[in-house]
Amino acid sequence: MELARLAEDKNSDIPFTEEERQHYAYIRENPNEAKAMFNLMSMSTQWAEADYRKVAISIWRSPIPLRTLSSPVMSIRAPDHPALYLPMPGLTPYHLVLALNPTTIASAVLGDFDNAFDNSEMPLDSAQGFNRHFVAQFSFYDGIRHLVTGRDDLSTDMTWAPYTLVSDTEQKITYRRKP
Repeated sequence: MELARLAEDKNSDIPFTEEERQHYAYIRENPNEAKAMFNLMSMSTQWAEADYRKVAISIWRSPIPLRTLSSPVMSIRAPDHPALYLPMPGLTPYHLVLALNPTTIASAVLGDFDNAFDNSEMPLDSAQGFNRHFVAQFSFYDGIRHLVTGRDDLSTDMTWAPYTLVSDTEQKITYRRKP
């Protein structure tokens, strides 16, 4: 649905064709169509095979507990690299991150990486950075309903994001989004 919203904006950085704009207008007007398209694409992997054939997969173990979201796959900006797969001009390079357990994440980067695989421990500052990314995604996207996390450094990250601490009891911590 994000592409449908972007296609609605005539000043979008993505150069949508008129046919694409009409397609996404139809999707916006008929939300059940988006679900039907997703279900149809889910029945096969052919649509993604070319994109994922040479993906770089990394498994990173963290020295501290990591946060995650109710929408478990997070997209994070990646540094520019000539091997990255960016099918349209103006796209921002990214990698997909999924928390596997409280101290391990998996990352997938689409591109011509010749099936690269890494399994290593990440430094503490990287783990803290991932935790901030999870909090930032939670605060920015309305569709993400829950931040799944322990209490370690939570108040530091939440007040860094646009939140104010409302209450902190043994059973629950409540924050309010700043206006």
